[in-house]
Amino acid sequence: MRFSAQILIFCVVGFLAGSCYEDPDCIDLRNDFVGFTFKKLFDRQIDTVGVLGITTSGTDSIFYKFINVAGPVRIPLNVTSTSQSLIFNLLSGTYSMKLDYTSQPQFESVDCGPRFVLTGLNVSQHNFDSIRVTNNVAVTAEAGSNIDIYRCPITNNFKLTFWQLYADEKSKGVALTENLHGTRLDYLPFTYYPNAQVSSLIVPLNPSSTITNVLIDSKNSGLSSLDINYQFEAASLFDVCGSQNFIKNIEVNATTAFDFVKVQKDSITDPPTTNVTLFRCPQTNLVQLQLVGAPTTGVQIKKVTAGYTTEVFYQDSLTNKLILPLNVAQAQTDFSIEFEGFTRQISFGYNRTTQTFHGQCVQTLFSTVKVLSSDFTTPPVTKSDSIQFPTVVNFEITND
Repeated sequence: MRFSAQILIFCVVGFLAGSCYEDPDCIDLRNDFVGFTFKKLFDRQIDTVGVLGITTSGTDSIFYKFINVAGPVRIPLNVTSTSQSLIFNLLSGTYSMKLDYTSQPQFESVDCGPRFVLTGLNVSQHNFDSIRVTNNVAVTAEAGSNIDIYRCPITNNFKLTFWQLYADEKSKGVALTENLHGTRLDYLPFTYYPNAQVSSLIVPLNPSSTITNVLIDSKNSGLSSLDINYQFEAASLFDVCGSQNFIKNIEVNATTAFDFVKVQKDSITDPPTTNVTLFRCPQTNLVQLQLVGAPTTGVQIKKVTAGYTTEVFYQDSLTNKLILPLNVAQAQTDFSIEFEGFTRQISFGYNRTTQTFHGQCVQTLFSTVKVLSSDFTTPPVTKSDSIQFPTVVNFEITND
């Protein structure tokens, strides 16, 4: 008789729980989620982790599919059980964990019926590098964390950045976004950062060699080939991680269209800090022409050519401004601007001097820039007669 009464109570509780939690106001009362926060042992800070999916025993649902997470992930627990197994399918590998807990129903209100209080959360099995239970009471779907999951340091992640310098000694410049076809390493069959626009990249150096070739294929800058040379030093920073090989004494030999390459930090850290930077010097020969009266969508340009080069600019483009390179070898540059149905010629004269910026950028500076001749009906208006970088409007042109 007592056994039958217990079954009846359990069924009523289950029915009330299932019906009440269909009400959104009642769902807020649920504290039956376990929260996980991924962290790094190296600095104890939150880690960004690529998650392919998390599954739990008793359900075929997959949580957090194909997403990068940089904060807590929360997984629902089975309130009718006292343990649950989870599988974490991460980019770094597959991991498992078994949770034990106590589940007790509490009647919160007549409308919502019972809520379940899950306490005593404990990890009885796992194969992560290290874990720490920070809160043994289950949380809601919206807030809270229970378990910190730590990983050992990654000792071979190399970071490279692209950087644009300015034509002054005050500014350190800005990050330069490169439009990549992709990046390849000589020891792996993968393409990193395919069709990506990035100002930095992180790739793993070969842990079985003291040299790795990094080939960067950029739509902006062409191919950059970098031979990264380094040494290993064994160290045991954490008992759980044992002895690890840490990379130091990084050197680089590069063939690149960038102006110069510099080693910023010759050892690997976790999280990665910039090891090598590819610098682009300021381009101080760019004259900017503003097309006055052009619609916001721009004017159709068939092409622009210059007398000193075979390069074609703005081919089949819509634009309301033209940024064109002056000839650094001559005191005059002639441009031909081909619009739809007609062509205009314009020539510029200027004075040239040289100056070195940032110790390595020997640049030609242009001053007293003026229009020598023009086919435009309305004479171009001078707005600035010196070339600057980043560019400013030098001339306004009315296309009439």
